[in-house]
Amino acid sequence: MDDLSRAGWFTYIRPWISREIDDIVNRATQSLTQEVERLTGENEAIDRALRSKVRLAANIFNFSAEAAWSQREYHKNEFRTMNHRTGRKLAAELMLAAEGDLHHPTILANPIYGKCLLHFGPRSDH
Repeated sequence: MDDLSRAGWFTYIRPWISREIDDIVNRATQSLTQEVERLTGENEAIDRALRSKVRLAANIFNFSAEAAWSQREYHKNEFRTMNHRTGRKLAAELMLAAEGDLHHPTILANPIYGKCLLHFGPRSDH
């Protein structure tokens, strides 16, 4: 049987067998899907545990030398009167260091980081 004939027959038969084929594939891959879900859950649990240990190791991020956080030391009361452009830049650097996690253990452990995000973070009104 040539390819053209085979394609024609398959097109004719496909509506009747597609449901059975889908069932066979779903049964064959169900255990794999469950294993992926289990491993994803374990990975998230390990990630949370490691992030909690990060907080015990240090309460500051290691910023590059060019980062505004590395240029000088900030105090939590400064953010009330700080220039919005500077504050937004500091908040953006924090979010980048925390990989977008507002509840990163290092941010929660450092009140200066928390004040900066409170005034200039993604949910602020500035």
